Amino acid sequence: MRRSGFQKLITISVLTGGFSPVVAVPADLEIISIQDALSATPSMNLLFLGYQENNHHSPASVFSVLSPVFSAEGIQATFTNSLSSLSTQNLANYDALMMYGNANSSGAGSPNQPLVPIIQQFVENGGALAGLHVASAAFRNDLRFGALLGGRFQGHTVGSFIPENIEPNHSLIKGLTPLDSYDETYVLKDLNPDIHVLQERVASTGARFAWTWTRTEGRGRVFYTASGHVPGNGDTSLFDSITKPEFSDLVLRGLHWSTRRHFSTFGQVSLADDQSVWGDGIHRPSALGCNWHDNGSGPTLTMIENDAITVGSKTFVIGPVTPNAIIPCSGLDTSAILYRPVFDPSNQAFNGLWKISPGGSVESLVMTGQPYPTDTSPELIEFIGPVIGQDFVANDSGNVLLRARLKNPLSMIERSVVATRNAGTLLSEGEVISDQPLLTVGSLDTGSLILNNDDNIACQISLSDNSSALVVSYNSLLSILAIEGQPVAGLAGIQWGKTQYLSLNDTNELFFTSTLAGNVTASNDTALVRYSLETQQMAIILREGDGIAGTSFIGDLSEYEFVVDPNNQCHLFNRINGPLITTANDQVLLSIGDETKLLAQEGDNLPTFISGTSLGSALGTSPLISDEDGNLYFVADVNQSGDSRCQLFQAIDSTLFGVLGAGDIISSLVGTSFEIESVLPFQASYSGGGLPSPVGNGQLAVITKTTAGQQLLLRVGNLLDFDQDGFPNIMEAGLGSDPFDFNVNRQLLPKIEFKDGAPYYTFMRATQSGLPLPNLEESSNLLSWSASSSAVQIWEDQSEAPQGFEKLSKELIEIGSNSLFLRLTF
Repeated sequence: MRRSGFQKLITISVLTGGFSPVVAVPADLEIISIQDALSATPSMNLLFLGYQENNHHSPASVFSVLSPVFSAEGIQATFTNSLSSLSTQNLANYDALMMYGNANSSGAGSPNQPLVPIIQQFVENGGALAGLHVASAAFRNDLRFGALLGGRFQGHTVGSFIPENIEPNHSLIKGLTPLDSYDETYVLKDLNPDIHVLQERVASTGARFAWTWTRTEGRGRVFYTASGHVPGNGDTSLFDSITKPEFSDLVLRGLHWSTRRHFSTFGQVSLADDQSVWGDGIHRPSALGCNWHDNGSGPTLTMIENDAITVGSKTFVIGPVTPNAIIPCSGLDTSAILYRPVFDPSNQAFNGLWKISPGGSVESLVMTGQPYPTDTSPELIEFIGPVIGQDFVANDSGNVLLRARLKNPLSMIERSVVATRNAGTLLSEGEVISDQPLLTVGSLDTGSLILNNDDNIACQISLSDNSSALVVSYNSLLSILAIEGQPVAGLAGIQWGKTQYLSLNDTNELFFTSTLAGNVTASNDTALVRYSLETQQMAIILREGDGIAGTSFIGDLSEYEFVVDPNNQCHLFNRINGPLITTANDQVLLSIGDETKLLAQEGDNLPTFISGTSLGSALGTSPLISDEDGNLYFVADVNQSGDSRCQLFQAIDSTLFGVLGAGDIISSLVGTSFEIESVLPFQASYSGGGLPSPVGNGQLAVITKTTAGQQLLLRVGNLLDFDQDGFPNIMEAGLGSDPFDFNVNRQLLPKIEFKDGAPYYTFMRATQSGLPLPNLEESSNLLSWSASSSAVQIWEDQSEAPQGFEKLSKELIEIGSNSLFLRLTF
């Protein structure tokens, strides 16, 4: 026995313990925006602190003006003039704290000293702080509160003035009419350098003073405006700011911004490489359609309905939002490409593709009524469509592949084209196909488009005989892969039918599905095809009727779209058939690489869920999306005790994890909590191919609907370690630990235990199907590892092993003399 070896033994510790239902949500979850529903149940709880240490102000008068405004928005507002309301326990009942009043100092020796840390913690945990006017004089001897609010009161005179909006596209300011009133002319000091100033007061001397701003603190947000003086007697005949609707509008906007209620509707969203979020929706305060960008500090409105925009020498007005028509481009400094209509002074509509920056600058790329940018013909663009993947796509560098219809204004002759922003027309209706002298290109108005980051493309076209074809461009050389009615190489008597779905990744591997004709039947007439643009090798990698899982057979491959990950693994839903297949188990999730693997099947038990839970029947109703590591995300149902509920899944190989599902509680950490009713399906999108994606860099953007009717836009991080305990989900599941359980005390395994005086290495192994099995490896230097060849034994005491797992052991004396280290791998 080499005692020195045992002293140097290293174990990879993995948390294990009792297996519990997935009722928690990921620890790293952020509410980006809340689309409120006006319902009988208030969706926001507000505490209005009107404490006043003297009679210089009248908080009650301010609250009496704002109260009906709050009620109209479904906000449950509570007025208090007691500092005792500022307890951790009480603030936990509220989403927002609004302050109007200069509370006593909380400096050293003050009885109010603990209050500022309580407020700070409330905001850091996700609460909203809205300060009005004299709030900047609250706790005036405590620099911490000034830093939290953003600044401290210094002094004032009085006068009539209009604060100037200096951030017109900020989601809080857009469409706001500045307040014209007689008010105290506050001067603020000790301004926190991270405040985002939205309004400034401009003195008669030209000096500018910060007036209204926002900032973030931890997971919470802060809003402050210096407007709103009301004398202690409540007389507003002179100081009239709160009597103006612009004041109530500003306060309500600040409250909505600080509680993340930016939009009355929002569409599907996409993540940029810097994990910022792009989306579209209706801006709540202004009721204008907008595209927006959020880097974590609140959305910036980037293209807003009714704003003026100049293209060349002409001015247009931006039209209504086009849902789900925006693609982030990481190579453009997180700019994006989007589709949006505009109108000229005569109200004629023009459709265009635009490049927009996070700051809101806009560049016209292609627009109807204009010549195509890289062509010299006199034709003008007649039509551009709005559908990503069919009408246009864009890669990371901002190159755009699109379909357009051109019209000669003199001859009035039209033609359809497929073109790129960089190279111009690639295919034109009516042109001759070099290797098909009897055919010309037909209408190019419809079909799928794909563009990867090497500017290589694939697109579906029609030919002059109404047949369809698949065209690719590799290093700017065009070729036709599959023409409807032409023979399929290597399959005697079989011809191509119509191609359907396309995926082209950055390794230049193209995947598509096609129907087959000729010597086929209804049970084998669809196929999934892989083509390498580099080697020009094409092969059918899966065909309807192929055998799988012993006695089952692949179903119609034209029924579902698929996704290809960066590792060239193709994933898709499918219906299978066979003698043991019924409607209760005929839907599957497949992965095709060197071999076809069945990842999941309807009716399967789900080991990472509560015992008795199985995969439901909604597979394929939501598109698959893949992250850069090949992990999959989709929405389907789970069944438990006869009940079915909606669930967002993560699939790592053949192990399924529930990320979010119906019945889960989403908490803003303070105030209101939301129960999920359903998870909205994703768009058909995936990493690469010129399409947007809601997943990347370990984060996922998802929209859920709550039981109270709201929609929540969420960003989930640490997708491979839900509970952020340092142990990956897949490792925890494989050893019997709940990936969401970060609160319970669990015993560490593997570990060294003794039996009859001898040391043993003990660890868990799953016995349920669908969970990864650990491999025990040995090393003498921590650099090279090999599989352990000595015997593994069942540990006599299995009390630590949850259902579906077993505890194993390995006597250390049996380890080879040169193997000083052990580890578990998967």
